[in-house]
Amino acid sequence: MNPGRRCTKCGAEIQRDDHFCPRCGAGQDGTAAAPHSLSAGPLGVESRLPVLPRGISTRVEGDALVIAWRWYHVGYVVGVVFALAIMGFFGWLTWHDHHDPTSNGTITSFLGMLIWPATLWLLYWMLAGIYNTTFITAYPRRIEVVHRPVWWPGRKVMPADNLAELETVRQLHKVGIWQGSVDFAIAVRTVDKRRWWLGGAIRTPAVTDFIAVAVGARYGVPVKTFREKMRQSQLAAAAKRGEQG
Repeated sequence: MNPGRRCTKCGAEIQRDDHFCPRCGAGQDGTAAAPHSLSAGPLGVESRLPVLPRGISTRVEGDALVIAWRWYHVGYVVGVVFALAIMGFFGWLTWHDHHDPTSNGTITSFLGMLIWPATLWLLYWMLAGIYNTTFITAYPRRIEVVHRPVWWPGRKVMPADNLAELETVRQLHKVGIWQGSVDFAIAVRTVDKRRWWLGGAIRTPAVTDFIAVAVGARYGVPVKTFREKMRQSQLAAAAKRGEQG
């Protein structure tokens, strides 16, 4: 870390080899545009986006910036196999139970009311994870979030005229089947002190930071990225160790 180097736009501390600010996305040392820069257009955000992470694409449609994030992960494929295995095993168990002269099929009929809906929901969820993409479209006056092609809840249309700050946050699941797992999300704070989430849970901090910086650059609002917060935490820890030493 070079403590004397700061972003030429927002003043945040940056590393010696950073070509783009991790907080606001501004190009440094005369860098005109990121390697994936958007087509020239009226948005003026082309040179303020960080390096494009895997699974993300961006494009300009008229006066809107479209950010597409694909859900796909190998875990969804494993989930499909697991759901099909459960359905196949329970289907065989049900058939065997109903054809057993010593059984009236009551137990499997009762269990079926629980297992079939749960496994069908799991299969639907995993298939959505394989095929779906989240589209975040930043229009001049609103932000639209939609998941497709498989229907999924969470479609939002939110006004953009009172955005105050975006922050990427780390979420640790403490209950349920996902206990102990970690994902990331984008918290949006408004001028009138409200808070909402942009785009749902995201697997990696790189994708989360990119979306937050891109939307922040689109509307000219400050962004607190996970990378920046980790860096500040490391600096504070180093300063504390220095004081103790």
